[in-house]
Amino acid sequence: MLDALGARPACPRTGSTSGLLEKAFSCLRAGDGKQAEELFASAVLVTAAAPNVDAIYGMGVFLEVSHRHTEMLQWMDLAIELDPRHLAAWEARSRCQEHHGRLAEALAGYRHLSRLDGRLTRRRDGLLDHQQVYIIPMDVWSENVAEDLTVSARPLQTEWQENFQKPEPSAAPAALKGGVAAWDQVLNEELLRQLDACVDDHFHYIFTHRRVFWADEDFPGSAANMWLPSERAPRSAPEVAALGILQHVLQEDAAEFSGVEYWARVRSFNLGAAFHYDTAVDAKDVHGDWIHGNPWRPQWSCVLYLTDGGPTLVLDQVHCDAGYVDPVLPAAGHLCMARRNRLLIFRADLFHGSLPEKIWLDTDMSRKVFIFNFWRRHVPESPSCQPPKLARHVAMQRHRLKAEDVATSQAQLAEHFAASPLTAPRAVQPQLLATKEDFPHSSDLDYLPVPLPMPSMSRLCAERGFYRLDWLKAAAGSKCGVGASPVQVDPSPLQMTFRQPLVVIRRDQAVEVDMSPSFDPDSPEDHRGCWGASTGQRFQRPEAQKPAEPWDTATIRIAMSEKKGQKG
Repeated sequence: MLDALGARPACPRTGSTSGLLEKAFSCLRAGDGKQAEELFASAVLVTAAAPNVDAIYGMGVFLEVSHRHTEMLQWMDLAIELDPRHLAAWEARSRCQEHHGRLAEALAGYRHLSRLDGRLTRRRDGLLDHQQVYIIPMDVWSENVAEDLTVSARPLQTEWQENFQKPEPSAAPAALKGGVAAWDQVLNEELLRQLDACVDDHFHYIFTHRRVFWADEDFPGSAANMWLPSERAPRSAPEVAALGILQHVLQEDAAEFSGVEYWARVRSFNLGAAFHYDTAVDAKDVHGDWIHGNPWRPQWSCVLYLTDGGPTLVLDQVHCDAGYVDPVLPAAGHLCMARRNRLLIFRADLFHGSLPEKIWLDTDMSRKVFIFNFWRRHVPESPSCQPPKLARHVAMQRHRLKAEDVATSQAQLAEHFAASPLTAPRAVQPQLLATKEDFPHSSDLDYLPVPLPMPSMSRLCAERGFYRLDWLKAAAGSKCGVGASPVQVDPSPLQMTFRQPLVVIRRDQAVEVDMSPSFDPDSPEDHRGCWGASTGQRFQRPEAQKPAEPWDTATIRIAMSEKKGQKG
């Protein structure tokens, strides 16, 4: 078992096994994958007559660090069979299921882990948060949302600040005067191929690097993101791409920035990302004069899409003296559908998240992206953000580039940007959505006090475009349209502490919900995947209303008896 689910294995029970495992982990930490695998296998064979859970789990750890997850899953199952309360094996197994899009089984595993140890709830809560962000096929214009927008939404007028409590003059480059922009065919094919080859490994590195470096005297703790300081040359394909974007797209000098924070994200097509700000997670002034939370922001956030998938939604809401999310309702925003070799860049103080194409249905299709945050002056602190160590990590060694390979990649990328208009990167002009008809569906994005009108996911998937969403303009048109009835507007603005009860789609009832604009909210047939439509007077409950936890009836499907039968 691991120390508090960390990286250091507990001492094995048998002397011979103990010596083999100690040597195996030493080789793993040194980056000698071949020798480590042989020693882990020997430790398992030594105890074949009476299987040793530490040897079996050790082999599972090696396979996890090697990013061989299909094999790893089998060994973690065996460890759980021998020790049903093996916390680290349960955590690794459930995270693997989440990565492969088996969301029901992943959540069931996380919930079981929290039953074994009530402190281990972070992965479960994170998955639940991501599952609460989706578009539902419900029209909310009849719910007086136009009046709510008129009163509580206002255009964003503040400029980007690295820390709004310490304002400094700043100027946006010409390419991003509007704060948000997108480009297609942004990278050359060779660099794109290299990113395809390393995106899964970079994603898993965040979870596995602690297994390798925990014994290092200078190991600060587990990282969440990677860091490329401005004074260091790139050493990998993601770092080449990041500096190329800064130079050729943003047309900025890397020396004017403190560095690039970056990470990979590989997630199920049918799983969103809870809305958030990108920030310096471990900022040292956490006990200082923060207002409503962490105020540190990079200047630019970039999402580089390696696959198609659900959209990124960037809202005209910021953290300021008035509150953590201001204004309460966004007047506008940008929505960018994931499309291979598309780049989205936005000012990094804007509230943002992503939405799934479908809701919660298990799938083996993944949405793969690299995310780059360009920090102007502040350096995000460790351990959350730290330079990656590729040379000693058995799954990452092959992604470390030599200096001449870096120079070749940079030259090829420069040629790509200088190519003919047919093959060079091209800016994507945002399509304006600003009428009631553009927003037939809705979402509360798991934090808004009322549901926000949204375009239908079927349209978004068909067009795979880049959009400017103007809710305030749509609300004005809705109120003054032909045949519109005069309404009494409540002049009191909404508060974030009020949440309207919403339709909740439960996993144990989920089916292919009709996502088309023709969805009829009054038709029982069109509610076949939904339950719990909101009723009664609005804003009756002053507390935040959270949708019910999904998958209440999910069970752990390990099938150990079948495994025993297969072994016999």
